[in-house]
Amino acid sequence: MTRQEQMDSKTVKSPGCWKWIGGKNRHNGKGRVWDPDRRKHVSAPRAAWEINHGPIPEGMYVCHHCDNPNCVRPSHLFLGTPSDNMQDAIRKGRLWQPDTRGERHGGRVLTAAMVINMRRMHRGGLSCAKISRHLGIKLGTVYNAVSGRRWASIRDTAAMAKLREVQP
Repeated sequence: MTRQEQMDSKTVKSPGCWKWIGGKNRHNGKGRVWDPDRRKHVSAPRAAWEINHGPIPEGMYVCHHCDNPNCVRPSHLFLGTPSDNMQDAIRKGRLWQPDTRGERHGGRVLTAAMVINMRRMHRGGLSCAKISRHLGIKLGTVYNAVSGRRWASIRDTAAMAKLREVQP
């Protein structure tokens, strides 16, 4: 079986991405394929690139226009340096950046208004456990916000007073 036939047998082709359904790396879940010439597994997108475009220069990465790590459609792939790959990830919002704290963080649970409200509730005598149960938020999240271990940038300043006035 040729490398192209091997790739085709493990690829679901659609009008968009071509999804790799063959073996996956158990550590990162990305597609992988056996390369008999190198006698090792290589990423499925790298194999797809090499079959369609030839060898990959030393130090270059195979990146995705579609941002789908298991896509092996040649037109969705491009070569880039490690720096190009990082810049692409930043542009697409896949990497944490120093300015993505608080409400701009993709994995946030709280908003600034919620943090202020929880701190007000705590100053009013409610325990973190009661606040947690009342709001349906994990105790650790409440404790970290109330204590300032997280959301330290939220201060009780005059600017925040306006935010407090508009809260229900």
